[in-house]
Amino acid sequence: MKFINAISLPDQWLRLFAMFIAAMTLAACGGGGDGFPGVHTAPVGPATALYTTAPTGGVTIAAAGSGVYTVGGGTPGYSASTSNAAVATAALVDSTLTITGVSGGSATVEVRDAAGATVSVAVTVTPVKTLALFTTAPSALTIALSTAPTYTIGGGTAPYTVVSSNTLVSVANLIGANTLSITGASVGSAQVQVLDSTGVTVTVAVTVVSGATPLYTTAPAGGVTISTAGIGTYTIGGGTPGYSAITSNSTVATANVVGTTLTINGVLGGAATVVVRDGAGATVSLAVTVASARALFTTAPSALTIAPAAAPTYTIGGGTAPYVVSSSNVGVATAGVSGTTLTITGVAVGTATIVVMDATGSQSTIGVTVSGSSSVPLFTTASAAITIATGATPSYIIGGGVAPYTVVSSNVIFATANVTAGTTLNIVGLAAGTANVVVTDAVGATLTIVATVSSTTSTPVVATPSAATANVGDVLNFIVSGGSPAYGFVVNNPSVAAVSPASVTSSGGTFRVTLLSGGSTTIAIIDALGQTATFTVTAAAPVVVTPPAPTPIALSPSALSLAETYATPIAIIIQNGTGPYKGYTSDSVLSSVTVAGSTLTLGVGTQGNRCIVPSTAGGTYAITITVVDALGASATSVLTIQDNGGTCP
Repeated sequence: MKFINAISLPDQWLRLFAMFIAAMTLAACGGGGDGFPGVHTAPVGPATALYTTAPTGGVTIAAAGSGVYTVGGGTPGYSASTSNAAVATAALVDSTLTITGVSGGSATVEVRDAAGATVSVAVTVTPVKTLALFTTAPSALTIALSTAPTYTIGGGTAPYTVVSSNTLVSVANLIGANTLSITGASVGSAQVQVLDSTGVTVTVAVTVVSGATPLYTTAPAGGVTISTAGIGTYTIGGGTPGYSAITSNSTVATANVVGTTLTINGVLGGAATVVVRDGAGATVSLAVTVASARALFTTAPSALTIAPAAAPTYTIGGGTAPYVVSSSNVGVATAGVSGTTLTITGVAVGTATIVVMDATGSQSTIGVTVSGSSSVPLFTTASAAITIATGATPSYIIGGGVAPYTVVSSNVIFATANVTAGTTLNIVGLAAGTANVVVTDAVGATLTIVATVSSTTSTPVVATPSAATANVGDVLNFIVSGGSPAYGFVVNNPSVAAVSPASVTSSGGTFRVTLLSGGSTTIAIIDALGQTATFTVTAAAPVVVTPPAPTPIALSPSALSLAETYATPIAIIIQNGTGPYKGYTSDSVLSSVTVAGSTLTLGVGTQGNRCIVPSTAGGTYAITITVVDALGASATSVLTIQDNGGTCP
């Protein structure tokens, strides 16, 4: 024993120290076995054995996914290691264990406490499935001289390579990791090949036609700022006539082109990009800011289904920037934000909730389902071959497959195409000729519509009456005339109304509209040449009865007390919640839990009885029983064990 002589101790401390030395001497001469006469202290071990909340049967996570679990019991001072870091890694901070998947395979994570006790967790990592190599460029593409349209490359095995068979005609460049740019260098034909790292190829046949003066607009180069309900009017020039415009966010601003006049209308506060396109596919982008406060929102649907490895993007607006995003289950889906762009990436089959939050704490949630494949193939309401008139702009519905959808035209001199509102396909007839309109979903599935543009004109399509209002359940009769029979119908909101029959074959024919639920919807009539006419029907909304809030999960009884000599299993009823349920105990030495259906059985623990050693005779010891349901809701019940006063074996 070392002493520090430099410190001067008060007399009372010296007397206490002398008494301690005397007690130690007495113990050496036959006092208590623990160093003090007549006083015996039993060694104290951990009250609860070392445990983790990871499932006893092991955990399964996706590559790049992770699982978070709690470590408890034993002797604090925990550590974790993995048997195969190439498959899974383990990190332990205080009592939080994070297991992260690296690549497909199996590994064992071992958790150790300060006393050397261990618990093992079996880990299975499922690899992320890869998609077949694809590009959103059509297999046959016509572009104008000096234009450089871009397309997305996906699937296959990155990194990607792009080459052109004739760089004098077309030049192919890879922008970033997965964007293909094709530049028209001179009039002629060439083939552009997209290759992945395994040698798989996709070929695009490119035809370059002569261009014109570069496309331009009179809008300010720094962007356009307008107010809600404000209007900005600008002139389009250059390029190849046959101008059109689309907006990246129609909830913020809309765009319309008549001849060479571009009109931008402010709708709600936020930001959007208006892309002006000429007849040869050249584009000019305009940044649009609508100055108005708005609640936080995203353009993503509240319920979204995507495929593994799909990464659709959406716009965040309103609220107060900057924005942050999080996922409730990164093993199923991850989310990232760059400025106002939200990207949701599918990792593995399952469900997760994406939460978007602004700087003030306002939230918007998106329920994400990652599905191995779509239950409905990609489709449109357009026929495989359509004929439309010059200047006609028919619209069709896109469905099935995996959203979001993209669309391109193989010859933008004859027809252009775009997608609005996520599922509406718009085809614009520009000049007499034929173009292939290719629709592509988020996993590379495609379908082709052969669009023939005719110079034939006809009388306008007319619906009589031009609008109607009635009650839910009513059936309304209409007459369609003009245009070129036969006529088809597209209902903007099919939950509000349905049209029958599906087509009318003669001018002056009738059709019926059945009102299904309260609200308004626009119905479009499309004739054989693609001419359209729209009318609105409104149904009186039914009385909405708000259902009662769900009853929270609970345990019955929520608290119970028993003597330490009582060893019979006890049934606790799980009420409400969503099964299946999992049960946990705060002390596995004195108690154990098993769950069958909605009944939790509370038995004795590893000690084999419920005997306790309280600090005072007649004292108690409390154990917390926790049940967690399939949605993460939890409830607790407290078991209080009463000391028997020394009668416990």
